[in-house]
Amino acid sequence: MKKNLSLVLIVLLAFSLTAKLSAAGKSDSNANSSSPSQTSKKNIRIFFEHCSNSWEVSYQWWYGAKKAAQELGITVNGGAADDDSPAKNIALIEQAIANKYDGIVSLSLVSDSYQVVYDKASAAGIPVFTYHMDAPDSKRIAYFGPNQESYAKNSAHFVADEMGKKGSVITIQGTPSDTESMIIDVFTKEINSYAPDIKVVAHVNNTIDAAQSYQKITAVLQANPDVRGSFSCTSRGGADFAKVCDELGIKIVSNVTMDPLSYNLDLLKQGKLTGIVDQGALTTGYNAVKACYQWLTNGKLDPPFHTGINYIPDVVVSTKNMAPYEEGINAALQLQKNNDNK
Repeated sequence: MKKNLSLVLIVLLAFSLTAKLSAAGKSDSNANSSSPSQTSKKNIRIFFEHCSNSWEVSYQWWYGAKKAAQELGITVNGGAADDDSPAKNIALIEQAIANKYDGIVSLSLVSDSYQVVYDKASAAGIPVFTYHMDAPDSKRIAYFGPNQESYAKNSAHFVADEMGKKGSVITIQGTPSDTESMIIDVFTKEINSYAPDIKVVAHVNNTIDAAQSYQKITAVLQANPDVRGSFSCTSRGGADFAKVCDELGIKIVSNVTMDPLSYNLDLLKQGKLTGIVDQGALTTGYNAVKACYQWLTNGKLDPPFHTGINYIPDVVVSTKNMAPYEEGINAALQLQKNNDNK
């Protein structure tokens, strides 16, 4: 009897031990499958394409990406053409796919061309996130950037309020692109509606060439000496307007341009610019890298990020709110000085 009881106890103990080991094994397995380990998170590699090694704004995008990588403790490698060539940048993305990066963050300079390579990355299991310029018909996960129509309207109100809702202004456009034309059209319609006593007396187009820009703005202001304000949808347009006004002795009431670049910030401090439209150079690349990391580690995006379009708030930088921009702008300039772009 005792012998039989002992055998029963041994069997029960063995069964109990086997059950505990089995349960422990299931618990570990579920934990590993539902959330990546810290090691796997740290091993994530993201390729960040930032368009041109010759642009100051490119280094602002790159600064944001590097900042996100440092905060997350991951590897983000940069790449850009020396001359903003779409073909060269697409080739860099092709190489990132071949090198099996975990994720790709890119600026879609020409949406149709970039769509092909984005879809190729997606087919290879590499998620793509875009910033500043989107390829909405591609299989990218999310876009982070400005809402041009919205900030054009916001800028119209800013200029009108500075002008006291009366007087004459001009608009300045860099290239005859559809995007820039849309921005100027929206601005003009909005300022006409919001402040009917303000007249947009002239529009200056094709100002990418500095010498031509100077000549065209000079001719317009000589023909319209009562102009006291300007809105430019290029980063240098406001600087050109300020230079001509200085030479002609015109007092500027409102001068709003694009992008808080270092030279624009200096002009803002000097009172030669009154506002700079923030297109998110310091934040869009930063947010896109963080979103890519979330997707790679969790398979989803956490609020405030979401799939699809993520617009940044409309902000016109003035002397009242410029301080937070200076640190990032100076850091980006240092990256450019050191040729730190990878």
